[in-house]
Order: sequence, then structure tokens, then C-alpha cells
Amino acid sequence: MAQGMWEILSQPERVAIMSPTDANACFHVVQRVNDNAVLYYYTLEREDVDVRVRAFILAMRVNVGSDYLLLFRTLDPKKYFLGNEDCTGATRRGRKKIEPHKENVMLDAFVWNMYEGHGDDRCMNTYGGELKSTAISASRWWHIEILRAAQIVESQVTGSLGLLQA
Repeated sequence: MAQGMWEILSQPERVAIMSPTDANACFHVVQRVNDNAVLYYYTLEREDVDVRVRAFILAMRVNVGSDYLLLFRTLDPKKYFLGNEDCTGATRRGRKKIEPHKENVMLDAFVWNMYEGHGDDRCMNTYGGELKSTAISASRWWHIEILRAAQIVESQVTGSLGLLQA
């Protein structure tokens, strides 16, 4: 299960299946560190909110004996990438009539999934971490979306239909 989930999470075109139904999410690979680590640039927008959530997300797979741990950590762009430069984007001069202004908010999150094998065809998934509320959505929305995304990935990996419909 963890291997199948990692195959989906490490490919931006496949991770798109986990996008929220009421928002526009984009994942772009910034750097593929190795077979077990990918750095994404992530954006999330909803039409009814004048906020764009952005994040640099480091996704990692760690082998823990016979089990796997998947880690997702957002990175502060001022600390890791841009120094003291402004990370809110390019100037909007001349674009105000073409596209509406959206405030950029950086997501701060640390999330992990532990996959423990239980027999030949079963595993137990433990999820945890911290997701802070943003101007676009409360933390409970983020956690529900993660649960929904995990179910979509599970159905992609195992072929099961799941219990909830997206």
C-alpha cells in the first residue's frame, strides 16, 4: 500500500487525483531529490475566496524496518529558497483588469502517514501531524480533504471502491 501511495504521491500528474473538489490545486515538481524525496511547489485556490494558498512541500518516503513512513513538510521559502526577498510573486502592474488580485498565504504543515504491514494483504495506516487553518479554509477542512484524498489513493492502489463518495 505504501509503495502504491508513494508512486502516486511522487508524480505530479497522478497526485492531481487527490485535488479538492471545490478548489483548484496544482502541484509542480521543483526538485526530485532521489527516489524517496520530492520537493513540490503547491498552490490552492477557490473561486469564492480572494486568497491563494501556496507551499513548498517536501514529500519523503522512509523505510522503517518492514514498514514505511511518508512525511510531508512545508518549507519556509524565505528560510530555504529566497533569503530576504519578497515571495509574494511578480508585480501586478497592468494585470488588475485581466485577473483578480488574490492574497498569497503560505501553508504551514507537517503531516505523516505510517504504513505497518499486518499479514500478506493487510496494512494499518496511522495518520498524524499539524495543519494550521488558513484564510481559505479551516484546519478541519484540510483534515477532511486529506481523509478523502487517502481514500482515493487507496482505491487507486487496491482497486477497492471505498465507503465514501467524493
